[in-house]
Amino acid sequence: METPKIHDSSKNLTLAKTFLNSTLRKLMAILNAECGSFFLFDPQKNELILDSLVNSKTIDVHGVKTRIGEGIAGKVFQIKTPVLVQDIDSDSRFRRNGFSHYHTKSFISIPLFYAGGLAGLINIADKRSGKPFSEKDLLFADTLCRYACQVVENILDSHKFQQEKDQFAK
Repeated sequence: METPKIHDSSKNLTLAKTFLNSTLRKLMAILNAECGSFFLFDPQKNELILDSLVNSKTIDVHGVKTRIGEGIAGKVFQIKTPVLVQDIDSDSRFRRNGFSHYHTKSFISIPLFYAGGLAGLINIADKRSGKPFSEKDLLFADTLCRYACQVVENILDSHKFQQEKDQFAK
């Protein structure tokens, strides 16, 4: 049986998505960040879909879509490696994406993996101090996201187990 994808709908998948949103908020709190976002990956359309944006301003961007390889989130997702940008204006890998809701030039972007594949992406921006994020911040964020993905995998395995159990009972 195929591993369920995070963007599918079911009770356990909703729980996984809620857990990843909670992980975003915890990361923001620990890293003293004022802005963060969580994108879900849709493998059928090969795009990231913004699930949540947490920011001190109220901005309605829910459902914004980014193709893989395009924009900052799409490029980070494509390279499948956590990224620390200390100054977007001097980083040759990326350029600003047009959003004006960022207060600082530094951010962290972490692709999310689980056994079923790529799940999504978490971005953390706008450190309250105004200073750039550090390598230590990146290491912590990456480690926490890896643990979060293990939890998501367990949630999804529980969903798969329940489906197989229900099918066997028929």
